[in-house]
Amino acid sequence: MTRFLPFQFSLIKATHSFLFRLLCCGIGCLLLTNSTFSQGIYKAALQNYRTNFLPEKVFLHTDKEMYAAGETIWGAAYLVDGQTHKPTAFSTTVHVSLVNANQEVISSLQLFLIEGSAPLSLELPTELPSGSYQLQAYTNYQQNSGLATLFRKSISIVNDKEEALPYLALVKNNQINSTLSNNYIDLQFFPEGGDCVVGLPCKMAVVAQDPKNRPLALDGKIFDETEEFITFFKTNEQGMGEFSFIPKIGVSYKAKINDRGTGFSLPLPMDKGYILQVHQREKDVSLLIQTNLPEGLQQATVVVHHRGLPFIEEPLHLSDSKTVIPIKKEDLLPGVYVATVFNAKAIPMVERLFFVAPDSAATKIDIALSAEEVNTKQPLDIQLLSEFPLSLDNDSLLASQVSLSVVPSFASLSAVQDIRTWLLLNSDLDVPIQDAKEILFSFNTQARDYLIDQFLMTRGWRRFRWKEILNKPSFVPNYDLEQGLSIKGKLLKKGTDNTPQVGKVFLSQMIHEIHDEKVTDAAGNFSFGPYVLYDTSTFILQGRFKKGKTKNKAAAKITFEDNPTVDIKMQEKVFPQLPIQPIIKTLTLAFSLTQYETLSEEVYTNDRNFSSLTVDFDVVDITAKRIDQKKQQRKDRSYLYNGTPSFRMVLDEDPILRNAIRVLDLLERIPGVAVVGNNIFLSGGPTSFVAGTDPLFVLDGTPVSKESALSLPVRDIEFMDVLKGADATIYGTRGGNGVILIYTARRMDWEEVFSTPPGLHTTQLIGYHRAKEFATITTPTSATYKPDVRTTLHWNPTILLPNKKQVIESFTTSDKAGNYLIVVQGIRKNGVPLFGSLEFEVEGSNH
Repeated sequence: MTRFLPFQFSLIKATHSFLFRLLCCGIGCLLLTNSTFSQGIYKAALQNYRTNFLPEKVFLHTDKEMYAAGETIWGAAYLVDGQTHKPTAFSTTVHVSLVNANQEVISSLQLFLIEGSAPLSLELPTELPSGSYQLQAYTNYQQNSGLATLFRKSISIVNDKEEALPYLALVKNNQINSTLSNNYIDLQFFPEGGDCVVGLPCKMAVVAQDPKNRPLALDGKIFDETEEFITFFKTNEQGMGEFSFIPKIGVSYKAKINDRGTGFSLPLPMDKGYILQVHQREKDVSLLIQTNLPEGLQQATVVVHHRGLPFIEEPLHLSDSKTVIPIKKEDLLPGVYVATVFNAKAIPMVERLFFVAPDSAATKIDIALSAEEVNTKQPLDIQLLSEFPLSLDNDSLLASQVSLSVVPSFASLSAVQDIRTWLLLNSDLDVPIQDAKEILFSFNTQARDYLIDQFLMTRGWRRFRWKEILNKPSFVPNYDLEQGLSIKGKLLKKGTDNTPQVGKVFLSQMIHEIHDEKVTDAAGNFSFGPYVLYDTSTFILQGRFKKGKTKNKAAAKITFEDNPTVDIKMQEKVFPQLPIQPIIKTLTLAFSLTQYETLSEEVYTNDRNFSSLTVDFDVVDITAKRIDQKKQQRKDRSYLYNGTPSFRMVLDEDPILRNAIRVLDLLERIPGVAVVGNNIFLSGGPTSFVAGTDPLFVLDGTPVSKESALSLPVRDIEFMDVLKGADATIYGTRGGNGVILIYTARRMDWEEVFSTPPGLHTTQLIGYHRAKEFATITTPTSATYKPDVRTTLHWNPTILLPNKKQVIESFTTSDKAGNYLIVVQGIRKNGVPLFGSLEFEVEGSNH
């Protein structure tokens, strides 16, 4: 099972036996003319689809899991190939957003990735209320897979300036009434493979929850429609359990809790069909396939794939009704596998997930501190070592990249989201397993495999839409692959809301010397880019078209002289509405948040008190010439040429200029500028004009057409600059005939007084995020200094970890004694995820 297919659907809370048949046969049915298929068709379809689609996954490592309002989230984003998990260069842009419980975007940024990773520093607003929030990270192209494939991470935020912290009052909400009636219990049933079949053994997974979706541990019984007892079932502390029975034809079944109520109906069994059961042992996985069809398993095919990478395609050709396919675990890579049984017409009949756990030694980073006893204000070295096994894979000899954090260990290690569990398990499930890391790496092998198997049977997951895979060799994405930032929009007929206009759009951005032009498509759409810019930049767009019916071939010849009476509508950024994964409110979390709230309040009080200290200095008299504010503003606006043009005209300095009617009237008064009809010439002398060579016109820093510049109302102009000769060289070849720069007045009533020329649109492109550098704290040398109380002792988003070599990372403890946690995680170049952790205690100062 994989996350990358755009044609996927969810199976969440399935309670009807016909659901799988409806999804696979009703809307995803493949009816082809051939009754049989040649061997290899499914593998070929998967390989072809991989070539066309380019799957991706994102993981976000943050310094901790809980924050105070006003703090900074330090993070590192990792982008990998969705199948091999190797760092990918398909996309270079990752979008990160912080949303609240109402799916409102609080903050967002864009990261430019180099070799599959990028650091980030997201500052939290000080007014954020306490509560549960969600970090989301994804590529634009990844959205073709569906919302459930995008990375999401729940974090807790406390606000120490609130009078009350209702979010911390979790104890009451955590109590579960053991005498709940059926009205307060939600039971969900999941037949293995999708359906039970009459006369065949059926394993049924069950999930028990309370009204707030918290797991319930309970006992129950299964009865048939005549109230005859069939079997027992029991759910564990995760609210999951399972039972087996053999359904009879025409008989319905129900579950009861404490023998009370009318019961919960089980999905109805199919009269005819297949079952697929997975059995895991220490060294192998076996697939049991069985049918009650009279022809047996003839012409059925079993397909097994790993995140869309084909592994097995085996036609059965058996007249028997039962077969077992053994698979050695030594032949399997870690992660989620999907086994599907197809009938002779390539219709998927049953499907089952199974999971192969990773070798913890191959993914572990060993961490050691340079001192056994740690005190406050003590410099320390962190030693990182990972003994990677050598192999024939050349990638295993390459360096790996990891990120490292040192934070107070208020919460248990299980709260830390692990890159291994995300890439290998949770990224392939609709509903992530919140305690997946403990399950994968803390349980014994048998308990781990059993519990994960229950999760795979009861969590929503996406089956392949084999109809599209087999019938569509190519894929046209709804979301583009981003290797930079883009400016997109639509050219519209003037005064219409959405009537497209075929034409040409001219784009300019002088600071970065970007000049481009695009012909729209038949729907008026245009796109510029990709650009790699780290600052927010203003772009000028100008639209033109030819009257009459214009085709794209004719539109390619459009110039600035053509009709500008169009509207330009920009494409706005749309944030995906991901389901919010709430943090499970436990007693441990309540205690951790209370501790963190106390620490953050101490930090806040310390900063406030220290900032209030004042120091008196001797009085020093300083004299200087007063700078005229308006002149300084004009200089700031013309910083490209240091505020010193060849000539400047300030309209407010001369009433005659302010009373001019046209821009042409102003130009006629500028020395060295000649106006002949509608032609404008610049020169160093009055007789050296060359016909047909207009200067470059620039409006508020962005080039515009001469017509747009001359159509400006004079009342909106504050001053005009002229650049000639060497002064104009900053604009390159476009300034060869001189430059006329027009600066408009910046008034509060801008929208009322400024009339935008037709076909002109100004837009801002928000650049890539520049992560701040984490401040390194050194040991103070004076006894009088600001108390060092930090909620993150150290953060480094980019550490290269060479093969079989030790890496040293240095930091200094704070003034706060207590327990701390070091977390290191990242990715090897061959796609193996890495994780390491170490808890240590800081004792009081020994100074």
